[in-house]
Order: sequence, then structure tokens, then C-alpha cells
Amino acid sequence: MLSNETYNPSWIMDIPDWVVTTKCHYLHKTNYEAFDNLASVVKQLLLVIDADVDALTAIIAQLHEAWLKGAMLSPSFNERAYRKRRKVGRKWKNIGKRYHVDWWSHTKVKGCFTALEDGGFTKRIPGYLDQRGDKLVRVSGKVWPTDKLIAMWEGLAVEYRTRTPELVRLTDIEIAADGKKITQLVDYIDCEYADGIRAFLGSYNEFLSDWKITRHDAQLNTELYCVFSRGRFEVHGRLYNTGGWMIYNEAERAEIIFEKDGQRFEAYEYDYASMHIALAEAFQGVELPNIDGDYYAPVCDYLKIPRTLRKAPKTMAFSLINSKTTASAIKSIRQDINFARCDHTKRGKPKRMTKKRQAIIDRADALDKYGVSLDQLADAVKAVHHKIGDWFGSDAGVYLMWHDAEIMRKVLARCMARGIPALPMHDSAVVPIPFAEDLREIMNAELNKHIAGVRSGEITLQKELNDISSSTSSSTNNPPSMGYTRTTSYPS
Repeated sequence: MLSNETYNPSWIMDIPDWVVTTKCHYLHKTNYEAFDNLASVVKQLLLVIDADVDALTAIIAQLHEAWLKGAMLSPSFNERAYRKRRKVGRKWKNIGKRYHVDWWSHTKVKGCFTALEDGGFTKRIPGYLDQRGDKLVRVSGKVWPTDKLIAMWEGLAVEYRTRTPELVRLTDIEIAADGKKITQLVDYIDCEYADGIRAFLGSYNEFLSDWKITRHDAQLNTELYCVFSRGRFEVHGRLYNTGGWMIYNEAERAEIIFEKDGQRFEAYEYDYASMHIALAEAFQGVELPNIDGDYYAPVCDYLKIPRTLRKAPKTMAFSLINSKTTASAIKSIRQDINFARCDHTKRGKPKRMTKKRQAIIDRADALDKYGVSLDQLADAVKAVHHKIGDWFGSDAGVYLMWHDAEIMRKVLARCMARGIPALPMHDSAVVPIPFAEDLREIMNAELNKHIAGVRSGEITLQKELNDISSSTSSSTNNPPSMGYTRTTSYPS
């Protein structure tokens, strides 16, 4: 049961005992294809309530996902969340049809939740303003299944498949009516490059659907999509997944189970230790100081701190490459440390001490112990790796992300050819343990092949480094030159 210290409104006693987390499961805008037991539950509900079948299928699937995690579902009942247009400045723009989901409308979603609540299948807490000190904090509404609905699926293997409306997404930064910069999905004209990625992800998602992938008996959504940024297909392009393994930390990903043909396999994860530093080194055509491939141990030696603290210079180097200035990189890390040390969220909720949060605090305390400030840490990273000094504070990270995403897509293609279900993170992948050696071989081969292409000049960064920090979004009508012929089919 949630404690009164976490929630203190009058409805606290209504929350069921199985709710064990304050972290809500937000309603996803995606299509759900129901199989067997889930389809049976939906059919039974349609006999007693009047609702859109697609909306009901998606909502029941997500209520079940939240229930398995001991969480409540948090949908939006605000009409603005379902608009197919958005306001940019003083003008309204249509969101591309490629991103539309038929059941995602205010009328269908609200009607479905109302029918479920009237039938006694769910309970709902409306959103409200909570007085916390001197501030009024908006708390989102929450929905959870009652015992009546839980009895319909309890003990059943509820299976489904998600169908994302668009596997290749393009975003851009636009100025809202209030002057704030917001990231929005934007439409684009299809091109050979986008078509190639869409076709590959479609076949790979179909391949993954043949496996049952779970954590603590909760089915994971395995559908992948990729996101490009700043209105261009040369920026970002990393793979993402909603409601699956990407929300987990390393320890939680180790609990994933792969099942097929009656066999169960535990998970194994392999990652690239220093991908962006290695790519920057290759693009610059230099050799950086390293100890057995570790680019951060020399920074520890330079600062005269134990090499066990290598994560500190690693975090700083990553932040420097991904920030527009050194000052903003340091500020970002300082904010992370302050947020980790704070016991409450911005909304006043107590925070639990996670392993990640504790690790950030421990590293900060260790640096304080050795008298190393964040400014000194940044200076040390730049001093040891001065050969790629122009890359720090250059905003080069979003361009390097395109390269690590392209490497990962090729890794997945080779894994699929060997029948290996690989779940990608941005610089790592998770596979069943029997395929551990295959994964290491494939990932190392693809990274080495890409770096060789960089060093030979076949693969370029897409822009001159001194233009990166001042780059602006170009037209989305045609994809820009990548500096070399982009891959539209992936190796087998």
C-alpha cells in the first residue's frame, strides 16, 4: 500500500494493496493487436459495455501492463492531448498522417474509460491541484482495474503485439506560442533511406515477435522504431522502444527471460565501452591515450585518483561531446548530482534510493574526497585527450549518435540472419546467454568495420566540425547528403 507520506489526498484509502509504486504507467499512443486471452477479455467486455474495439484493446492491454508492475495507469482526459494539429507561434500546423492512431481521440478514449468505470471494471481518480508548501502542484489523474476486471485476466497468459503507426520518426525544434522551444514530430516526404530503414525495422520487429520476452512474467513490448532529430536524417537516428526493456537499468535488464519452443534462456548484455570517444578519435585520424582500450583510466592517472572512478571522466567526456559549451556540460553534471542528492522530486514526492542515484552520489563524494572539482575534471579530460579538443563543447554528439545507430542496425541485421533475438540499447545489446559469444563477435566486427571506413575516408561526419555548433534545421522535403552512400539494405 502506498504510504500517506507519498500521497495525502482524501482518496488514499481507495488505492488497492497491489499498487506498490508511485511511478505511473502513461497511456501509449500505439495500436495493439490482441491474441487469444486478451482478445477473449475484450470480447467479454464488449458484451456489457459500449466502446470502440481498438481503443478498448489498447486500454485493457495497458491496464494489464500497469497491473503487472504494481502501478496505476495515467491517461490524459484533456482534449488538447488528442489534437491532430499543434500551434506553432500564431499558426496551426497539422501533424503528419503517418503518426496518427485511429483510436487516439478524446471522444473514443474518454468514452472507453467512462464505460469501464460505469461497468465497475475500473476506478478513476481525476487530476487535481495539490497544496505542497507554498505551491499548488498539478497531479495527473489515475486509473486502475477493479477486482472485477482483474478476475477476467488473472491466471491467463495475456499476449499482444503493438503496431507503431510510423517506424521512422522525424522531429524538429519549434517555438511554441509562449516562446518556449518544444520538440515536435514533423512530417516528411519519403525517401530511399527512410524506406530502407522502415522495411528493415518491419522485418526485425516481425522476427522478434516469434520470441516471448518477459521480465518477472510481464510481457515486454519488443517493437522498435527510430527517431531522427532537427528535421534532418543525418542527425540522431537512434532506436527506441516503448514499454519494453529500455526503461530498465542494467540490473533490471539482466532479469529478462527469452522463451521459444518451450525453452527459457536468461539474458546476457554486451556493450561498447567508449564508442563516441573511439569514433571521434577515428574521425580526427589520431591515436588517443588508452590503457587496454580504456580511454578514461589515463584521465584518472592524470588526476591521481583511483581508476575505479573511471565512470567520472567517462560521464564528463560524454557530456562534453554532447554539449555546445564546456560550461553547459559541467552544469548538466552538476544538476544530475544535485538532483540525486535531493530527497524529493520537484512535485514534493519522496524519492527512493536507486542504485543509479546512489552511484552518482558516491562518485561525487569520492571526487570531493580527492579535492577534484567538476571544472578540474573537465580540464583533465580535455588535457589528456587534447588531440580531439575541438570535439568538446561542439555539439557533435547528435551526429555521432547517427553513427552508433547505424552500427547497431547492422548488428541487429546480422543477429537476425543468425536467428539471434537481440534487444538493442543505444550502445549495447541483450541476447539469450547461449548467443553471448556470437553477440561479442558481431558487435566488435561491425564497430571495427565502421571505424575502418571512417579512417579510410569512405565515411564522414556529414558536416565540418566547426559548423556543428551553429547548425540549423534544413528542409525536410529531401534528405541531405550524408557524405557517403547511405545503407538502405543491411548485411546478412
